[in-house]
Order: sequence, then C-alpha cells, then structure tokens
Amino acid sequence: MSNYDARAHSIGGVDPVDAVTSLAVLCHTSDPLYHLSELSRLARKALFVWTIVSDDDRYIIHFGEPRGDYPEDSFPICFDNLVCPSFALLRRSLELMGFRHIVELPRDRRDLPMYEWKGFKFRGLLGVR
Repeated sequence: MSNYDARAHSIGGVDPVDAVTSLAVLCHTSDPLYHLSELSRLARKALFVWTIVSDDDRYIIHFGEPRGDYPEDSFPICFDNLVCPSFALLRRSLELMGFRHIVELPRDRRDLPMYEWKGFKFRGLLGVR
C-alpha cells in the first residue's frame, strides 16, 4: 500500500474496499479533511475513524505545534502533531461524504484505549453508507 500524499491529497495504488479504518491518523496530518475525503473515496460501505476531537459545537480544527517528525515536509504539510477537529465537524463531514448511518463508538470499550491527549479525548465514529 502506498502512503498518503498530503500534497496531492491522495493514497495511490489502493483500490476501494468495503470498509476502511483510520486509527489515530487524523491527529497527525496537516490536512485532516482532505485525508478524510480520500478515506471516504476508498470506503464503499463503511468508514471508521478514531481520533482526538474537541467537544466544540463549531466546525473548527485545532493545530498543535509542529514537532518536526517528518523533516522533509515543509509548510503547510508540517503540522504533524495534535491536529484536532471538533466532533461536530467530524460528524458533519461524514454526513457530507454520503454516510447515512453514523454511530459513535461507546467510550467504555476496552478494545480501544480511550485516553486523552493534552486535554482532547479520543472518540470513534463509524459511518455506513
């Protein structure tokens, strides 16, 4: 599988599949909505996203200070840490991408850690077409 190309907003060499999962990836990409859109393009039936979110009701994205984990990347592809969409934005994005049934993973699940990172909580949404 090819890596995500943040400059082209695409994942090359990957054909669409029934279900796509994204576990703690959006919080490390400078372009979370483009990345989410590309995941949606690859998901024929379902998309599960687990990432840190803010509980803000507005459609916003918080960006943490760039850590420089990928020194070959320059602005604007340098925000590699603590990228945090609001839960409202994440949910609305799934709706706009055509997912008709959207369910939040319960927070008391034991198979995925539900910790916080710098005050932001991880939450999971499953979108089904």
